[in-house]
Amino acid sequence: MKKQYPGATRLKSDYPGLNMKNNQFDQVWQTADGKIIIVEAKGGSSTLGSRLNANGELRVQQGTPEYKDSVINTMEQWYKKNRSNPDKNGMQQFKDTLTKLKDESIELEYIVVKQPVNQTTGQVRDNIIVSNYDMNKGKA
Repeated sequence: MKKQYPGATRLKSDYPGLNMKNNQFDQVWQTADGKIIIVEAKGGSSTLGSRLNANGELRVQQGTPEYKDSVINTMEQWYKKNRSNPDKNGMQQFKDTLTKLKDESIELEYIVVKQPVNQTTGQVRDNIIVSNYDMNKGKA
């Protein structure tokens, strides 16, 4: 990311004090000009995931606006329930990230980064594929 976006800063998107990977974005960055970039990382033959939307009524695919909103909603609910978390600095950084993710005046880019695996040898290939999600149509 720093090579593609010089001056970009990684924001806290993992849950403070927890070592879990679900219900959050893999990475969130802010570029020098203020744009927010959500990164979903896929290794090998991993495919896009899905989850229930923010209302819990419909299954939505990773990379869609509805998926993004559902993850942000889950992160926000977790924050509200865990305000007494002893990691005060981590919690403040997490809250700051949530504020930026919800701010519709900030430009948002949502990308998937894939590092394929050679199906014959099992070796990770050198080429990394970066695709932008089309937030209007929900397609990468």
